[in-house]
Amino acid sequence: MSLSEIQNIVENMIYEDAERDVAFEFYERMYHNFWELPSAIRDIPWLAKIIDSSPYDAINTGVRLLAALPFSTHYQPLSPGTAGRKRANMIERTLDWQMKSADRRRSKAIASDTVLSALVYDAVAVEVIDLPYAIQQKQAVNASTRREKAALAYGRFMVNTHSPRKVHVRASGLMTEALVCIEQRHAQEVIDEWGSQATKIDGLVELSGKPRGEDWLTVFDYWDIDRRAVWCAEGRMGNIPEATHTETMVILPESKLATNFIPWVANMGGSTLESDPVHRYKPILYPLYTTGLWEMINLVESLLVSEVIAHTGSPRFAESGPNSQEAEVNYLDPARKAKLPPGNEMIQLAPPGIDAAMTQIDALLAAKIDRTTVSRILQGGEVPSGIAFATLNLATQTAVGVLKNAKDLAEKSIAEIETKMLLWTKHTGEPLYGISTQKETDGEQMIIRPEEIATDAIYIEAELHPDDVLDRQQRVATASLAVQQLGLSYETALQQAGFRDPQNIMKARRKEQILDHVLNLRMLKDRMEMEAKVQMEIQAAQMQMQEAMQMRQLQMQAQLQAQGQEGQAQGPDLSTMPMPRGPSAGQGFQQSPAGMAMTPEGSVRGPGVNPAAGGLPPAQFNPGQTREAMTGQDILGNSTEIL
Repeated sequence: MSLSEIQNIVENMIYEDAERDVAFEFYERMYHNFWELPSAIRDIPWLAKIIDSSPYDAINTGVRLLAALPFSTHYQPLSPGTAGRKRANMIERTLDWQMKSADRRRSKAIASDTVLSALVYDAVAVEVIDLPYAIQQKQAVNASTRREKAALAYGRFMVNTHSPRKVHVRASGLMTEALVCIEQRHAQEVIDEWGSQATKIDGLVELSGKPRGEDWLTVFDYWDIDRRAVWCAEGRMGNIPEATHTETMVILPESKLATNFIPWVANMGGSTLESDPVHRYKPILYPLYTTGLWEMINLVESLLVSEVIAHTGSPRFAESGPNSQEAEVNYLDPARKAKLPPGNEMIQLAPPGIDAAMTQIDALLAAKIDRTTVSRILQGGEVPSGIAFATLNLATQTAVGVLKNAKDLAEKSIAEIETKMLLWTKHTGEPLYGISTQKETDGEQMIIRPEEIATDAIYIEAELHPDDVLDRQQRVATASLAVQQLGLSYETALQQAGFRDPQNIMKARRKEQILDHVLNLRMLKDRMEMEAKVQMEIQAAQMQMQEAMQMRQLQMQAQLQAQGQEGQAQGPDLSTMPMPRGPSAGQGFQQSPAGMAMTPEGSVRGPGVNPAAGGLPPAQFNPGQTREAMTGQDILGNSTEIL
């Protein structure tokens, strides 16, 4: 196929999308709040232009809801069992790392731009570039690669989102067959990208030397499954079909495509049920374009506000009377007294009111826009007081449902971006690296080897998580209920609840459970050891007390025996004397020294135990009957336990 034939294809693609581009331009005007008064009333001096910002507010709310939280990547395992899920999990984390790396070189996240494009156009166009491969291609044409090599610090892939308005696609039931991207660029930018391929074109080099703003080029970049071609036209042509056949500067003539895939994500088909390009794409602003609601509310609000402003200077008083002299008003006095001429009087006039019909029409149009786009509940509008939680939850879920089409398109586009990364890895033969950012495996290097990638078996899904508190609570509650009552697995429940990387979450939970179990066992062991130690100390103390009591009793018995022997040596032999038996048979008879008698209770009485009569203290004759022995106190006064 020659370059001329390719240019004919591009011309037909632009013609077919002419009505689509008109609709896309209108969507952009609404999003950018660009509107002009009708020419019939534009010259009225008192008429002010008021623009309703509902389209921008609706789209901005949609981007905030859908792209505020990180998205999740799900790679379908190709083999059952733990090994297959583990490999799929590693691929998911590697792709997430590459997407985050590509985000670092951009002013806005890829997911945010993708959602924005889906909301505004109902179409997404993204180019995925493998920087090492691009460096090789530029070196082949002697182009500078310094910028690309420096950009490698931000990751391997460069993901460029484009306005669908400048991308034209020819698709079939199989795939995207061909596309062309039409951009307005400065001549020097083209030279920096294409090197010798561009410098050999005299007109392009001459154009690069002109002042900024006079060096514009329209670049046509054509791709299909077999070939690629790039050419330029001087000036900013835009989507003009005739520009494809002007005097062109060919940078890359028709050449065979080195890859077996088009490195673009071009979800540009809209609904295949519609044949009209205008109605094929149905973004969130589609009803405003087809009904003219936005233009009507702008006109109504402009007239309403302008009328109020114009009547601001209306007279408040009227002076009447025969005297031609006018009243004098002292505006410096807070009372603003008026000095009236004789015979005249001041009549207060009622201020002009606001047109009630215009106010009702404005409220009616605003309510219609609210129903056709995003509800004001999601935009932060005031919730009516006393509203039930179930009613608020239903209203919120219904409002979020309006964004479902854009959400599905953005998720599909993100999944295709990650698929292109794997296809680039397979084509270049260079492994795809990533660094784990999970808390459990933080810093671990992950590798996807080219031989592990089967290009005909790549199944990736991406999921956006709306930043809606009620929605998250409901999903978590539903997943918990399914686990308790339906026996749903924890991994599936975590996925349905919107948690990223359920396997690592479960792994972290298992580690926590094992740690808790080990700590509980250690605490139980320490407690048992402490209790045993305390019991041993108590038993040792009891044994010591028993031994001390026994020693004390032996000492007392030895003292009694010694005192008895001394008494026998000094007095008569009383061993043959009968001793009285006490009332208790357990006490028996006891011998008493001379001059002393034993009472039935076993106590010693007599002059020998009277210190006043020259005898010994009674404690020496019967220590067991002393107060210290009876109360369990030792000779130092310390209380002891009698066992």
